[in-house]
Amino acid sequence: MSWGEAIYFRDLGDPAYESSWAFEPTAIDVHKLMCLFEIFGLLDCAAELVFKYPEHIGDEESRARVLDLLTSEQTRRLTTYAELQERFAQDVRIRFAPAAT
Repeated sequence: MSWGEAIYFRDLGDPAYESSWAFEPTAIDVHKLMCLFEIFGLLDCAAELVFKYPEHIGDEESRARVLDLLTSEQTRRLTTYAELQERFAQDVRIRFAPAAT
């Protein structure tokens, strides 16, 4: 005997979601889904909603704070989203730099 559990979420991050499913999420829908993503460790999916639905999150300062909270949760230390992006950009440049000849 075998069994399993699964949970499925709407992929509101899909650029064509609204037109494909004839569904326009409200601010409450977006916030609830972000909370579920956070609970289940899908922090990148939660961040994706911040970028896709900025009008549902609040002003620029509120969006930055949400991204900072998601980042600190993901990295297990206090850092900002901007710092994480800068570190990633630096790391990518190092990894993909042409080999010295």
